[in-house]
Parts: sequence; C-alpha cells; structure tokens
Amino acid sequence: TPAQGTVGPLTKTKLNQLYGSTTISTTFYRNLTIGSKGEDVKKLQQLLNTDIATRISATGAGSPGNETTYFGAATRAAVIKYQKKYNISPASGYVGPLTRGKLEGR
Repeated sequence: TPAQGTVGPLTKTKLNQLYGSTTISTTFYRNLTIGSKGEDVKKLQQLLNTDIATRISATGAGSPGNETTYFGAATRAAVIKYQKKYNISPASGYVGPLTRGKLEGR
C-alpha cells in the first residue's frame, strides 16, 4: 500500500515481524521507577524494545541494542505505553506488582 505518513495495523505487524521477534524472559525482584538503576532496568528496557508500540527510543540511549541500566523519563514513558496497551491501571510508569506480573508472563 502507498505510504500515508501514519503507522497503521499492517505496518505495525510488519515492524514487529522484522524487529520485535526477540523473546526475552526475566523475573523482576523489585519495583522499578524513575531513578532506579541496575541490570533489571536494562532487562526491562530490552523487553519494552521488543514491541514497536512500547519501544524506549528509535535511536540513541535506550534504543534496541543501546539499553541502559538507568530508569529515566524515556523508560517511564515506554512503561506507560505498555501499561495502557495491557490495561494496567493506573498507567503511571511505575513498575509494581501488576506490571511486573504482566512482564513476567503471569
């Protein structure tokens, strides 16, 4: 189909096929929020980056392959997108028990 300047369902499906096929599994042992640091934050970013709809960033810090160990504003924004996508309320950007459970596949 011709490019229209928006990312519709077909484009999202194709992008996820091309870039979102990696499966990452992890267990989160603590809640995460702005200012959190550690390898678990990096795993969170990697998980969020597997879906074009919840990607941290397209380029630079936090982008696929450039995930960091710091939970900043871009990570919070991506967590909010994830929470909205999966109807986790409130969609606050805080990774607490409900969000951790969904991320872990529970």
